[in-house]
Amino acid sequence: MVTDNTTGNETNRTSNVVCNLEEQSDKSVSLTMKNVKFTDSPREPVKTIVFPKLACRNDGGTTHFESAGTIVPEIDGAPYEDYRISDFECRLTENASTFHLAFICVNANHHLNHTAAFDGTIIQ
Repeated sequence: MVTDNTTGNETNRTSNVVCNLEEQSDKSVSLTMKNVKFTDSPREPVKTIVFPKLACRNDGGTTHFESAGTIVPEIDGAPYEDYRISDFECRLTENASTFHLAFICVNANHHLNHTAAFDGTIIQ
């Protein structure tokens, strides 16, 4: 579910987002999200967003994926420094069977100020 933080209105709800967590050679984790849209507008293309270089820590059976600083997402293969990601929260719970991801994405040039929240189950 994606919500516009300015109006409080839901702008998109979809069930076909696919997330992939992959360990990198430097031991960081990369999170790839496929089939992402922030609005229901037919003019907005479906995107693939990558959150690179996440740290991983375990806490009482929950695995958290975090960033020490600002996250610069990669959208369709290119870094987008003007899209700011904040309040990033990503975790695996219940023996890695459930997945939760939430973040805020802001871009003043495109009047983008959205909260995105994704919950799902792990497919092996």
